[in-house]
Amino acid sequence: MKKTFVIILTLIGIVTFGQENKLDRIENEVNLINSDSTLIESKFEVTNDSSIYIVIAIWHIKNKIYKIEKNSTLNYGEIKSTLYLSDGVPIKIIETESENYFLPDSLVQIKGYDVDIMENYKGISYIYNWKKNKRELIQTGQPTGNSDISIEWSKYIEILRKSIKLISE
Repeated sequence: MKKTFVIILTLIGIVTFGQENKLDRIENEVNLINSDSTLIESKFEVTNDSSIYIVIAIWHIKNKIYKIEKNSTLNYGEIKSTLYLSDGVPIKIIETESENYFLPDSLVQIKGYDVDIMENYKGISYIYNWKKNKRELIQTGQPTGNSDISIEWSKYIEILRKSIKLISE
């Protein structure tokens, strides 16, 4: 009985430690990408609708992409998607949704404008296996839309395809 208990605790520890190692490995890669001064940043305006203003920023060397930021400004606020890639495959995705809100008069005088942005949703995906949709999803807040914006894999595939097309042109 004692041996079984020790074996079970050991297995739980290995699984937990292995999960932490994956997160640490992904965070280390993200930190390397963010601190790499050799990456070229290219920005593209990709507006296809008069009510949506979209800017895609791509950090790359030649045709190899390391980071993509898609910022969509909508009539109610903005949605920002940040993808970190390793060997062309996303390893971490950060999705934030912010709403516009009107400032009280005292803050308007200090800040100089009457509308500010407040983050109401953040989803972070640590991706272990892109092809099999294996990841750890950490969410705070609620998105404005009907569906969970951080789960729509097809959205990220489209951002990746669009970015590849933009830097290859």
